[in-house]
Amino acid sequence: MTGSRRCCASSAGCARRAIARPEAAPRRQPSRSAPLTPRDDLAEAPAPARRERLSMPRTRRHGTRVSAWVGWARGVLSLLAVAGLTVTILPHAEATAWWVRTLDFPRLQFLIAQAVLLGLLLALPRRLHWSSMVAGVVAATGVVWQAAVLFPYTPLSPVRMMAAGADCPSGNRLRVVAANVQMTDESAEPLFALLRRADPDVILLQETDAWWAQHLQALSGQWPHSAKQVTQNYFGMEILSKYPLVDPQVHFLTDSRNPSIFTGLALPSGTVVRFYGVHPRPPLAGQASTERDGQLLAAALAARQDGGPAVMAGDFNAVPWEGVLQHVERVGGLLSPRIGRDWVPTFRTGSLLMTWPLDHILAGPRFTLRTLEALPDFGSDHYPILAELCYAPEAAAHQPVPAARPGDIAAAQKTVTAAQNMAGPSPQPAAGKQAPGPASD
Repeated sequence: MTGSRRCCASSAGCARRAIARPEAAPRRQPSRSAPLTPRDDLAEAPAPARRERLSMPRTRRHGTRVSAWVGWARGVLSLLAVAGLTVTILPHAEATAWWVRTLDFPRLQFLIAQAVLLGLLLALPRRLHWSSMVAGVVAATGVVWQAAVLFPYTPLSPVRMMAAGADCPSGNRLRVVAANVQMTDESAEPLFALLRRADPDVILLQETDAWWAQHLQALSGQWPHSAKQVTQNYFGMEILSKYPLVDPQVHFLTDSRNPSIFTGLALPSGTVVRFYGVHPRPPLAGQASTERDGQLLAAALAARQDGGPAVMAGDFNAVPWEGVLQHVERVGGLLSPRIGRDWVPTFRTGSLLMTWPLDHILAGPRFTLRTLEALPDFGSDHYPILAELCYAPEAAAHQPVPAARPGDIAAAQKTVTAAQNMAGPSPQPAAGKQAPGPASD
């Protein structure tokens, strides 16, 4: 009985416990035939693993997007590197097409752009990828090539024209200014003030029309000797000089429509210097460089034939590292004072992008250099260039000019002939003849 009560009591207790704590429903197991959903999979995973799995798709998407951008940037930069090397090499071709020749002008700008491009290629992720390495080599080649072309026109290079000593006699000094006045800029006083401050012995002015010719008479008191050819296009020319002009002549080189002035300058020491003022047409759309090259080389051939101390100046519409100017220096026996000093940009005033040296003063080996500089802006699109030279015949033994290469003279004559065949009709007698009426006294 006691046991029966205990059992009964125990059964009652068991029943109460069973009622109080009902059995938990069995955990639902996913069917083997049905795939696990992300929610089921994450529910099964511990909390850290769950967070990791949630983050994985976003990381993959981000990485894929970055890789796509890197690949796209690598492709664009590679194309730009190839284009940069192309415009670096192309001007070395013996072509007269205007778009080929103008690629010689902005070499410094191309150098800066290619250096930036190389830096971007080196900064890319996965820069050791084969395509990045090839593009980097191409960009580096362009940088080195451009730097090699420009290097002679920096102070790091040896000078070609020696510096003049402080003892240069005043009677042997020749201070030259060449300035393109920009015909449409009819404002003479800023130029006159600049010339009076610079106080040159000889002034070569280009793009002078009838308006300029009239106003330049105001300078006759300080520069009493002159020679000019007035045109109503952009190629009029006038020389003003403190020193007497000896047999000034106006030439239309290669039968062109624009004049050049050749004259002697009688220095106070008695030496007569041959002066060649030249302003050829630039290579532009529809206008090849043949006429420009022919006129420059015709003046160089004249300087070679004359054989005396020579100075050649003007807006050549060519840069000093261009092949035609180096050809001119070899044929004419002329030295560029820029080599070993500075490239002295003269065009375009007020522009940081379009800036290059188009205006030149070259001299033979019997001259040394006292000063070379670009003068301040006076309202034209060109800065005037100033060179102060010293006539020192003994210097010729110490600064030999670049020797003419085999075929240089024949090539120059061929270029002159080609330019004559394509030039428009001259308004005055053509190359080698004196045009009537140059004003001189």
